[in-house]
Amino acid sequence: MAIPFSPSPGPTRLQEAALTNQGFTVIRGALEDTHILAKAAADGDAVVHLAYNNDFTQCAESAQIDVAAINAMATAMIGTNKPLVITSVIPISSLLSYPAASRFGSEKALSQYTSQSVRTCVIRLPLVVHGSGDFFGIVGDVVRSVRVNEVGAWAGDGENKWGAVEVKDIAELYRLVLESDTLEAGIVLDGLAELVPFRDIVTVISNRLEVPTKSIEAKEMAEYYQWPLGQVTECAAKGNNELTKQLTGWKVKGRGLLDDLQYSQTYFK
Repeated sequence: MAIPFSPSPGPTRLQEAALTNQGFTVIRGALEDTHILAKAAADGDAVVHLAYNNDFTQCAESAQIDVAAINAMATAMIGTNKPLVITSVIPISSLLSYPAASRFGSEKALSQYTSQSVRTCVIRLPLVVHGSGDFFGIVGDVVRSVRVNEVGAWAGDGENKWGAVEVKDIAELYRLVLESDTLEAGIVLDGLAELVPFRDIVTVISNRLEVPTKSIEAKEMAEYYQWPLGQVTECAAKGNNELTKQLTGWKVKGRGLLDDLQYSQTYFK
């Protein structure tokens, strides 16, 4: 099992120890260490590629690093018929010139190995993967913005919908894909549980923080939520999980996003 870890002490060291105690072999490295990734891919029974540099100021560089990592792992797996599952994102409107679009290069890179006896699969994640450990994700960013501004805001009627999935549900989808003997190589699956209006997300957050809500003009959103969150708040998710359910038997069992916000302490520490 290969996981990129920070060289500094902290939670990642604790995670490494926990995995080692469960019998895993942890291989230290980073996405740029393509030789390490290639060897781990060659030695393993399957590869699930979850890592990505989500620095919004380095979108092009992050995309290039990801493509190089995929090429390294996939090349090492040619002719093995082993599963190689990578992670991408579900397309969202109005953001095609932003980081979401940069993941499509990763999908294209993977596709060239489908005909070379690598069981390739793409799992596309929605904008929000929520649940335990998500304090520093995009929902946490919204919570912090509402707290700082002391008001929850959305553009217009706030009916633009964000895609979401609970972290345990999406983990189950990865497991189902890995264990499937029937999935065709090259399949692309949406790991989408629900579509939630942004207004509803902000309303629950504002209620938890005991602050008012209001509608503002779209041009004010970027300033209110700041970069890069301000460019994301107006997005409308696409995606459909029917094919995913049909091909894998995936079932959404976890909490919905609004319930997670309403009852969890994850985002309100």
